[in-house]
Amino acid sequence: MLTRKKGYFQYQDEREDFAVYLATTVYNRYRSNEEQPKSVLNYIKSVIGYKKIDYTKEQWQQNITPEIIGDNKYNYELEDKLIQPSVSLLKVEFREYINQLFSVIRKEV
Repeated sequence: MLTRKKGYFQYQDEREDFAVYLATTVYNRYRSNEEQPKSVLNYIKSVIGYKKIDYTKEQWQQNITPEIIGDNKYNYELEDKLIQPSVSLLKVEFREYINQLFSVIRKEV
């Protein structure tokens, strides 16, 4: 309810996932030996913005530098193999487009 009021998430699934995440956080806070909040609702209202940031960071891993594992030599043969099917696919699409264009011209004439 609070995330919808504040407009934090666009989709219901995201709101439900965040609700589970926040409920787990609050539950763990009550289980710990730390000072327990007197009012759950007031506690949630005070931390919901910060927990949204933590949740977003966990979901969308803002990792800018990729980790390189193993041999870091670039495999040009693999790139060529990956590009070739797309080039042949473009040729097929172009031929189909031209054939459809000719059929439209024939119908108009």
